[in-house]
Amino acid sequence: MRRITWLAAGFGIGAVVAHRATQGGTQPVIGTVAAGLASRVRRNLGDAVAAGRAEMAQREVRMREVFGTDTRLDASGDRGADGTRR
Repeated sequence: MRRITWLAAGFGIGAVVAHRATQGGTQPVIGTVAAGLASRVRRNLGDAVAAGRAEMAQREVRMREVFGTDTRLDASGDRGADGTRR
């Protein structure tokens, strides 16, 4: 019963805040905040993707060292360990 009460309270507070944010002269403020938030999310997402790519490249190098393979992907597509196309 406590969870339902807190869930209902959270929904109620969220509805009130959303209603008040869209009323009156606050609309331009919300637009500015949303634009700033979107640019930060875009920048952080780009940084995260770049970091993930760098980590995967390092991991691939370590795996090639461990397994002793030096077959690389080329423009013609994915190549198997024996050099044939998959």
